[in-house]
Amino acid sequence: MLGDSIVWYDGQVTLSGPEEIQKAYPSYIREAGFDFVQNEGVSGSCLRNNPHSPTPSIPAVAATLIFSPYQLVCVAGGVNDFYAASPLGDFTPANTDIQTVYGSLNFLAQKMQKENPKGTLLFFTPLPCDDQDKPNTLGLRLQDYSDAIRTIAKTYNCPVLDLSNIQGYDLKQMTLDGLHPNNKGYALVNKQLLAPFIKDWITKHNRYE
Repeated sequence: MLGDSIVWYDGQVTLSGPEEIQKAYPSYIREAGFDFVQNEGVSGSCLRNNPHSPTPSIPAVAATLIFSPYQLVCVAGGVNDFYAASPLGDFTPANTDIQTVYGSLNFLAQKMQKENPKGTLLFFTPLPCDDQDKPNTLGLRLQDYSDAIRTIAKTYNCPVLDLSNIQGYDLKQMTLDGLHPNNKGYALVNKQLLAPFIKDWITKHNRYE
C-alpha cells in the first residue's frame, strides 16, 4: 500500500494526542483476508514528486517496486499535495510528468497497466481536514485534489474509495489533530468503505482462505 503518514501510521505510536498504537488501513486489509500486506507509506509524502523535498514522493516509492506480484495495489494520498500547493498539471494520459499531480496519477495507473494488467489499482481520496475549505497558495482546495484522483480513477477504470464524505466523521472526535485520523477515525473508514470493498473484491476474485 502506497501513501503518506495516514498509511505509514499503521502500528506506530501516535505522535500527537493520547498515546496509543494506531490501527490503520494496512491492518484492516490484512484482517479482511490478505495474507500479506506491504506498507509503503511515507510520512509527508505527496502524489507529486518535488525535487526539492527530501521526502520521497508516492511515485518515487512506486518506481522502486514491481507491481506484478500484487493482486491489489492501493494508493492513498493527496492531502500533503494540498498543503504543499502541488500543481495539478494537464489532465491528459500523455502527461506523465511526476512533478504534477495528474502526471503522477497517470504514471501510477500506467505502471499498473503495464506490469499487472489483471491486478486492481485502488485509489483513496483524502479524508476531510480542518483546512479543507481554505485555498492554498495556488488557489486550490482539498476538493480539487480529490477531483483529480476521481478523474484518473474513472479514466483508467480503477475503483476509488471516496473518503470526502464519510458519514459521522467528526474532526474533533475522529482525528488526532484535525488531519490525521485516530483509531476511531480509521475504524469508521474501514466500516463504511474499506471493509465492504475488500469483502466484495475477495468474493469476486475467489480469494477465500
